Amino acid sequence: MQPTYDIEVNASLGLVIVTIKAEFSIGRELPTQMEHLTDTLDELGRPVYVIFDVRDLRFTIGDVVQASNDFTNRSKAGLLHPNLYMALYISDHPVIKIAAKGLQNEIFGGGIRTAVFNTVDDALDYAQANPPSPTGTR
Repeated sequence: MQPTYDIEVNASLGLVIVTIKAEFSIGRELPTQMEHLTDTLDELGRPVYVIFDVRDLRFTIGDVVQASNDFTNRSKAGLLHPNLYMALYISDHPVIKIAAKGLQNEIFGGGIRTAVFNTVDDALDYAQANPPSPTGTR
C-alpha cells in the first residue's frame, strides 16, 4: 500500500511539511499520521512550524469533526505537542479555514495557533518572516 501522506523535515528553516494525498482516509489513517508527526516533533527537540498541505484531501464534515477531536483529545496529539509552534494549513476550502479558526479557540480545539494560506510558498514566506520563539511560547 502506497503512503497517503508525506512528512518532510526542514530543520534549518524550523519547519515540518505534512502533505496529505487525495487517497488519505481521516478515519483510518489520521491516528497513525499524527503519531508519526508526534515522533518527528519529539526528534526535533525545539519549536517548529508545521505546514499541513491539505489541498488534495477529500473529506466530509464528519471527517472534519473527527479530525478536530483527534487532533486535540489524544494524550500525544500532534497539534498539542510542545514543539509545535504554529500549524499552517494550505487550502482554499472554506471548511478548512473554519476548522483552523476553531482550533484557535480553547473551547473547540485547545488554543492552537493556526493560519491558512493558498500556497506552500506563502506559508514558507510567513514562517521565514516570523521565526518560532526559542521557548516555544505561542
